[in-house]
Amino acid sequence: MKDFTTLSHNMKRSLVTFSEKICYELPRPAFKAVTSIMYGIAAGNSAHLSNIARALNEGITLKKVIDRLSRNLATFTDQKHELLLLGYLKAIRNKFDRNTVFIVDGGDITKDYSSKLEGLCQVHDGSEDRTATGYFTLEITALTKHSKSPVPVYTRVYSSVERGFVSEPDEINKGLTLTRRIFGSKGVYLFDRGFDRLAIYEKMFEQKQRFIVRIKKNRHVYIGGETVDAPTLAEKYKGKYALKFKKANRREIDCKVSCVPVSLPKRKDIGLTLVCVYGFGEEPTLLLTNMELKDPKHCVTIAKLYLLRWRIEEYYRFKKQQYGFEDFRVRSLQSIRALNLIMSILIGWIGLMNEKWQEGNGIVALEVVRASKRVYLKKQEAKKKAFMFYAIADGLSEVFAKTKSGISGFLTKEKIPDPQIRWNFTLSLYDG
Repeated sequence: MKDFTTLSHNMKRSLVTFSEKICYELPRPAFKAVTSIMYGIAAGNSAHLSNIARALNEGITLKKVIDRLSRNLATFTDQKHELLLLGYLKAIRNKFDRNTVFIVDGGDITKDYSSKLEGLCQVHDGSEDRTATGYFTLEITALTKHSKSPVPVYTRVYSSVERGFVSEPDEINKGLTLTRRIFGSKGVYLFDRGFDRLAIYEKMFEQKQRFIVRIKKNRHVYIGGETVDAPTLAEKYKGKYALKFKKANRREIDCKVSCVPVSLPKRKDIGLTLVCVYGFGEEPTLLLTNMELKDPKHCVTIAKLYLLRWRIEEYYRFKKQQYGFEDFRVRSLQSIRALNLIMSILIGWIGLMNEKWQEGNGIVALEVVRASKRVYLKKQEAKKKAFMFYAIADGLSEVFAKTKSGISGFLTKEKIPDPQIRWNFTLSLYDG
């Protein structure tokens, strides 16, 4: 208990310090709300306001705490949302460099049994391949240098029926513009087939940003003075360079990779490279990139970079399974966005903690992981680039559960007496 007391104090202090950095432009009440919700999610392993309120363990009735949290989320305006996101990005941007991989992916939140939520629309549930009721999401994550941990840098929940909605490409442009504003031309952006559209290419050309896009089957490219079908072009090659890929079940696959210089039919002035990967399935995987290949064999590196895109799927799974984000119980779209942003920032904090531990400097993170009591902890500790988010999250919940007080004591500043009042009081002692 004594060790947990020290560890919980250190983790609370670390969370508050991190929150102070990202909330420096927000008013004090907003800072307290953000910190309390982050702590409540981490301690309660839930997105339910009732579980967050229980984890805060305050000396007032549970209903009052829930009402306060609900009010804080509902009044979290777009301006506060932007200030919090910008503060978070400025606090973490020095963790990434020119070689950072940024993964852009669209998702969905399904709420089949909800009818009173604001802005519900029809979405495509990718996990079950069906049409459902819910919201669209856009996530951009950056992979850390050592552990390749997915750290969210942009997140947004939106609806196609809400006021002010323009289009999906417009939402994507907002995210890409913001990341460009913070990170400049750093990194390489990875896109799945859903982003194989001219508007995305134009945005990347405009920002002079490196990218890798997995193209669709109906994509046409310009080569040798004529426009050809990309899959048909790929059939002419069989793969010149070898690539070994190990799947999640540890089964090793032998792949072949080839590359062809091409361009887009509507942008013939910009040279691109079509990378064809054979062996992942019956049909070749086709990637389009503007990255400069000094040697044709570097196309294997392009294929390896694209394989890192699955890290964002792990991030989605962690967000929905560990914290149950898809099971939120707030009604307004404003509250949903605020809760989504705060949870994403908490996951970013966990990702940076995992990265620090992988670098060999995270002694506190190691203690948190050990507190989770994983069955195969030693094997996971020895494994490089391990996805330890679940272990860290369980460890935080276990450590915080051992303490009798929440985090409110760390959010109250001690009132320092006015020096002039102390001076006047000292004089009065010597008055005749």
